[in-house]
Amino acid sequence: MPASKGSILDILLIVFAVIGFIAVLGFAGMWIMHGGMMHGIGSCYTGMRSMFGR
Repeated sequence: MPASKGSILDILLIVFAVIGFIAVLGFAGMWIMHGGMMHGIGSCYTGMRSMFGR
C-alpha cells in the first residue's frame, strides 16, 4: 500500500516541527542559563566589549 503525497508531507511537517521545537527549547535554555551565570545581559555585553577592546 503506497503512501499518498499528503501523508508524506504531513510526516515531514511533523518531523520539522519537532526539530524546531527542540532547537527553540535548547536556545531558550542556553540563554536563561547564560543570563543567570552572568547576572543579566548587560554585564555580559560589557564583558564581551572589554574582551575585544572596543
